[in-house]
Amino acid sequence: MGDFNYRDIDWKHWISSAPENHVSHEFIEAVRDSYLHQNIEFYTRYRNGQRPSTLDLVFSSEELLVNNIEHFSPLGKSDHIVITFGIDCNSSNEAYMKESFTYDRGNYDEMKTYLSNVDWISEFQDLNNIPYINDRSSGKSILEVQFNEQITMKLLENLNVTKSCGPDFLHPRVLKEVKNAICLPLTLLFHQSFEEEETPIDWKTANVKARQRVVIGSEKSQWTEVTSGIPQGSVLGPTLFLIYINDIEDAIEGTLRLFADDTKLYNLANDDADIEKIQSDNDKLSIWSEKWLLKFNANKCTTLHYGNHNVNNTYHLKVNNTRNEISNSESVKDLGVTFDVNMKFRQQINDCINKGNKITGLMRRTFLHFTVKSFGKLFKTLVRPHLEYGNIIWNPRFKKDINAIESVQRRATKLVGQLRNLSYEQRLKTLKLPSLAYRRFRGDMIEVFKLLHHKEDINYEVFFELNNNANTRGHGYKLKVKSCRTEIRKHFFSLRVISDWNNLPEVVVNAPSLNSFKNRLDKFMGETQYTTIPDQNWVQNHGGVIEDDDDVLRPQLQ
Repeated sequence: MGDFNYRDIDWKHWISSAPENHVSHEFIEAVRDSYLHQNIEFYTRYRNGQRPSTLDLVFSSEELLVNNIEHFSPLGKSDHIVITFGIDCNSSNEAYMKESFTYDRGNYDEMKTYLSNVDWISEFQDLNNIPYINDRSSGKSILEVQFNEQITMKLLENLNVTKSCGPDFLHPRVLKEVKNAICLPLTLLFHQSFEEEETPIDWKTANVKARQRVVIGSEKSQWTEVTSGIPQGSVLGPTLFLIYINDIEDAIEGTLRLFADDTKLYNLANDDADIEKIQSDNDKLSIWSEKWLLKFNANKCTTLHYGNHNVNNTYHLKVNNTRNEISNSESVKDLGVTFDVNMKFRQQINDCINKGNKITGLMRRTFLHFTVKSFGKLFKTLVRPHLEYGNIIWNPRFKKDINAIESVQRRATKLVGQLRNLSYEQRLKTLKLPSLAYRRFRGDMIEVFKLLHHKEDINYEVFFELNNNANTRGHGYKLKVKSCRTEIRKHFFSLRVISDWNNLPEVVVNAPSLNSFKNRLDKFMGETQYTTIPDQNWVQNHGGVIEDDDDVLRPQLQ
């Protein structure tokens, strides 16, 4: 903790507004390299005539380590506020004694003798001795099912003694050791359960199921019903809701997009007439919401204005006969992706980096040692999904952003001690882990393949136009190159993929299945998979070939 004097850093999004060569950018990377969490997001210093800034910072190795953060007025003539916080450092000196059983030393002879002396047939003549049975029969019956001791014995012999015991604390090793003594009573139980068309409730109980209890060592809590932890709501609910709101777009002049209870309205705003249309659509949505008792929350509504010549008009939404102003915003999160008005997706990229770095730090604190195999599984499962979600939309176009995202994987691969001194590309090859940049290129190509081969319920003509020129060399799925006026448009999905896709060999493009396409693409690209930023387009002048095998018929692309 302390006064770090980096006024240009926005710690909410870990972005510095200073020039790229400013030391504040290096400071952010140093904090990320140390897997630290910065806990202060409010302004800590203010002086008359100057903009407020966050200079006093509190770092912690874990997000939940620091709590109860409060701020108070400055002391004396200081222009820094007073910050107080608590540190959660609970510890116990008592050693946790875990009770365990040495099943190898069990007195199984005495157990078998005791169980063999029980007259099980007499015991089961009294129905009160049979475990409580919960009637869930549907009235259907199964005929010609036989239960005998030979079948039961086979089941007992096949028990896996490496498995843990259930809520009855009868270990599979114990059941297997005394199988001769319990074979008869189990057969009687199976037969009785079948005859009654019901199942003993003890057979359906587990430590974490519809009924559960907490077990710590030898201590056990009482059984309780599970009332949460499963998806809530009905199967028909979402369908009925969609039917209920199906007419919301009637009479709307703009474009309306719906997802669950989120509503988005789009339209051009070139002149006053367009602005009036947008406001008119807002008024129509207000009338619809009042009529059908599904009122919009004006506080959660926001407006994004795109375009250099946009007048950034303020629109209104009527709720409960009150005309509410819809706030203008520089960015908004929609379905997990943050859109900004300049379409650079810098906030989205920084959010991905922070999430990925946070999980990587958690991995480092949890595991003392990483092998090549264990790291690959953990990184692919816990970290990489945060770095790739929705990247077809926000695919970065600036080297600064590409390197920033790649730095998460570059930093994480150093956790494998035996690889720490290798170069990043060598670490990736050893881990068989493609670069994140290549993964984004690969995802683009997979999406194009799915669209053109009708594996998506989307008309590919929305994005592309096939080049039907018979004189064009290459495969039969070449796309027509489109022109664009702006740099932003050039990097949209529908344009950025054309050159790479057209340069793929026919044997890759004509793969018979999606998995085959992925395999052929990876074979063709070879060690380019470990490249962060290619010298040219990913495929152009790659010059790779695919060797003959069962999946690929012949080499392509000379």
